[in-house]
Amino acid sequence: MAQDEPLKPVLETLVQLVESEMQGALCSVLLLDESGQHLLNGAAPSLPDFYNEAIHGTKIGSGVGSCGTAAYENRQVIVEDIQQHPYWQSYAELAARANLAACWSEPIRDRQGKILGTFALYYHEPRAPQASEIELITQLAHLAGIAIEHHANEKALSASEEGLRAERDFVDAVVEAAGSIIVVMDRDGKIVRFNHAAEEITGFSFAELQGQPIWEYLIPEEIRDDVEGVFNNLTAGNIGGSYENEWLMKDGSRRLFHWRNTVLQDTDGKVTFVVSQGYDITDIRKTQRALALYKDKLEHLVKERTAELEEITAYNRTLFETSPIGLVLCDMDGRLVDVNPAYLGIIGYDESEAKTLSYWDITPHDYEQEEALQLQALQESGRYGPYEKEYLHKSGKRVPVRLNGQLIEQHGRQYIWSSVEDISQRKRMEDALRESEANLVQAQTIAHLGSWHLDILNDQLNWSRETYQIFGMEVDSPVSLGNFVAALHREDTDRVLDAWDAAQLGAPYDIEHRIIVDGKEKWVRERAEIHLNDQGEAISALGTVQDISSLKLAEHATQAALAEAQRLAKVRSDFVANMSHEIRTPLNGVLGLAKMGERGVTAEKAQEIFARINLSGRHLLQVVNDILDFSKIEAGKLVIENRPLDLIASVDRAASLVKSQVQDKGLSFHLDFADGLPLWVKSDALRLEQILLNLLSNAVKFTQQGEIRLTVEAQNQTLLFRVSDTGVGMAESQLAQLFQPFEQADSSTTRRFGGTGLGLSISINLARMMGGDIQVTSRLGSGSEFTLTLPLEPATAVPDAAAQAIPASGQRLKGMRLLAAEDIEVNRLILADLFDQEGAQVVFAEHGQQALDLLQEQGTDAFDVVLMDIQMPVMGGYEATQRIRELSAKLPVIGLTAHALAEEKARCLAYGMVGHVAKPIDADELVKTIQQHVSSSASDLLSHTTAEYPLLSDNLSDQPTHQDGDPPVDWEALRKRYRGREDFITKLVKTALNSCKETPDKLRQAMHTHDSTQLSFLAHGLKGIAGNLEADRMYQLATQVEINAKQGGTATDPVAGELAAALEKVLAALVEQADVTAI
Repeated sequence: MAQDEPLKPVLETLVQLVESEMQGALCSVLLLDESGQHLLNGAAPSLPDFYNEAIHGTKIGSGVGSCGTAAYENRQVIVEDIQQHPYWQSYAELAARANLAACWSEPIRDRQGKILGTFALYYHEPRAPQASEIELITQLAHLAGIAIEHHANEKALSASEEGLRAERDFVDAVVEAAGSIIVVMDRDGKIVRFNHAAEEITGFSFAELQGQPIWEYLIPEEIRDDVEGVFNNLTAGNIGGSYENEWLMKDGSRRLFHWRNTVLQDTDGKVTFVVSQGYDITDIRKTQRALALYKDKLEHLVKERTAELEEITAYNRTLFETSPIGLVLCDMDGRLVDVNPAYLGIIGYDESEAKTLSYWDITPHDYEQEEALQLQALQESGRYGPYEKEYLHKSGKRVPVRLNGQLIEQHGRQYIWSSVEDISQRKRMEDALRESEANLVQAQTIAHLGSWHLDILNDQLNWSRETYQIFGMEVDSPVSLGNFVAALHREDTDRVLDAWDAAQLGAPYDIEHRIIVDGKEKWVRERAEIHLNDQGEAISALGTVQDISSLKLAEHATQAALAEAQRLAKVRSDFVANMSHEIRTPLNGVLGLAKMGERGVTAEKAQEIFARINLSGRHLLQVVNDILDFSKIEAGKLVIENRPLDLIASVDRAASLVKSQVQDKGLSFHLDFADGLPLWVKSDALRLEQILLNLLSNAVKFTQQGEIRLTVEAQNQTLLFRVSDTGVGMAESQLAQLFQPFEQADSSTTRRFGGTGLGLSISINLARMMGGDIQVTSRLGSGSEFTLTLPLEPATAVPDAAAQAIPASGQRLKGMRLLAAEDIEVNRLILADLFDQEGAQVVFAEHGQQALDLLQEQGTDAFDVVLMDIQMPVMGGYEATQRIRELSAKLPVIGLTAHALAEEKARCLAYGMVGHVAKPIDADELVKTIQQHVSSSASDLLSHTTAEYPLLSDNLSDQPTHQDGDPPVDWEALRKRYRGREDFITKLVKTALNSCKETPDKLRQAMHTHDSTQLSFLAHGLKGIAGNLEADRMYQLATQVEINAKQGGTATDPVAGELAAALEKVLAALVEQADVTAI
């Protein structure tokens, strides 16, 4: 609307905006025709065309739908259900075809309350409006009224201007009175007349220009051809419309004029003169003075040239009649002696009626005092005005006008000659401008956004009202750059001035800074556009200033909240670390004592109790580890490695850890490796096995019968690990929260199966950190399938040096002497038993200072390694390690701590320790760590252990060939292996009998069904049992079955039968041994 767009696009834009904001609404704007009796389509893009066509031209009246009634009765009409409302009785079928069920209509009014049309909202279903929606309809109708009224005003203004163009070639004398230029040229363009107004404005005299072509002196060179073209058209009799162009003044300056042209013809119709009338639109005030000068000149010419009176009178009469400005001649009593058509148009009377009127008949009484002052000025100076007043129109309305005039004398009598300009349009524009300015002020107030303008050359600064408010100054009080600089915060002054200096050189000016208002600090944001002259110098600036104090307060609050969140995260991290320490410390004692008890008792019931204590402790340890992993993931501190790993070995290790659970529940287990799998890939072996173990453990946990299947395959550049089961399955609602921390399928899951609910959350986070993901499909009662996807990155095989160098059993630390600093007695007891089993000698210190004392007494060479607890009385582990480093740089110190976080390990290394083992202590891990850091070579350690605990190799060529007739179990070798510990051997025998009694049948079943996965799984477990029992034949057969099963060989079936038979012989020998032992 502000860009003078046609009415229909404006209304359609309004309708579309409303429809986008009010979901489901279909908007319609209908306009009254000129008679005010019929509704015409204005804008309804979303209503069907047939509906719009049907209601186009509908006559308004009570009961004529929503809109017809609203327009007729000048009120809002709400119809909640069209099919049930009497107003729509005649239109219900039409509305049903258009799928319209509700219609709310509001009259559109102009500022005087005149009905212009209706604004309506339709809905596809019956609907009653809310109070906010009723208010919104009223506001939208008001907005549509503004657009319609604006369009009507534009049309009226256009029509008025067209009328002016039609009459302007007859008004040069009248415009002369208002200060316009009159220039007369012959058909060659030479100036033959140049009025005084022209002389005064241009600086040229008529004598200088008389007889000279007009374009040689007054027309700028770049438009001379265009002006000559216009002139040639005029001399040819083609009188065009108005146009504008610049004139050159004598002093070299330029002024812009609006031109109207006419021609004078001789009796043959040939153009003899061209008369041009120009309005100086550069300075309207000069136009008024030129008019006064012209009137003085005209009066003088009348007196001087009485002989020419008739000619001049005729000439002036033509101008008088055709002038678009109202002209009136009154006698001194105010009677209207002569009026022109423009004047009659202003007052609404015809000429005969007007000449019966007095000036006072058309002047409202409230202007009588002002009129008296103007008459007094007329008497004193011979002139009055210009001034503005109102006329009473014949219709009774008031018409705003602008008057000026002077006293003239004709035939010895005085008259008042006045020019009257209808300024109705200007007044409307001024009203609209004031309203627009008021709206701008209101908008700036709402947004706390002020504006300013700086004339740099004249050092003049202007502020908007809101800018004064922001700076706390009285509105319209004088301001300068000094006021602005004085308000700047002392710490921001230099920065703001530097930014301003840079902006004047072309840099953008957009800065946030503080100001001081009434002693209080405010934050503002300033932006400006700098205007440069042709030399690149800054001459002015236009900018905005916005109070952003509230935004800054919000930013500070956000920063404070972030700091608090970070503090709470640290508190949580510290809590998790302390929780780990506080749980692991007693748990170390529980597990260690349970292991000692299990080893040291012979009674089966007692062994079972210790085993259950150990199992429960391990479960608690896993819970702690899950919480630690989850905490590290949340804190972003869990590190993923990317190293070569043996893919099949990693999968086997994860599968082997659930073997006993699968067997205990009588489930089938299938492990499938697809063709084309790389043997070695790059990934994190520990985390891969952790994820697979979690998925497999869940499958076993939630499956009561049937099978578990793990399938490994490669697709494109992705590894897929599918774990499927025939368990309880899940519903869609349960899947939605499956991977959330501390969540399980439902509360009954926790009661039936246990668990923290962290496993899957940790697993999916680990998978994503490794570049993959986990998906799940499941049906309630039909099992589930979890798919782990990871990037496939093939790798080159690497030897497992550590596994070759470090034996897995026997007295692995034989001959070593250790110093252990541990303040808890139970932990010392456990360490003493562990090292006694491993053949090492240990000396204990109860705190760090005591450890230092022992080292100083016996020398650092007296010990192979120091084990150092962290939290101890007197002197902690960190300080003690630093002191040991001062005594010896070579003596290795290994940290023993209940803190399992990666940061704790890093801290141990930072204080000079060579390794770190978390509590509860895993014996194998501790032995492995010690062996890695003591000075003895791996080969020395191996020679110590292999003599007493022979290692079984997976390579059949390393094993002695079993001879027929050899016993199934080499009891002598078994007793030698376990150093004659009959209680332990008895327990081993009973465990083997319990775990393997059904295995022969399972082997034969897998053999008959050609289930290679099950055969591989069973053989892998039997291989370990055979090695521990010194059952060589069973070991050889189990190894061969496992190899064949993984390779899919045809020799699998007969060898598996032999393995089943060998196992039955071993079980029989174990039963016999158990009976002998019992005797």
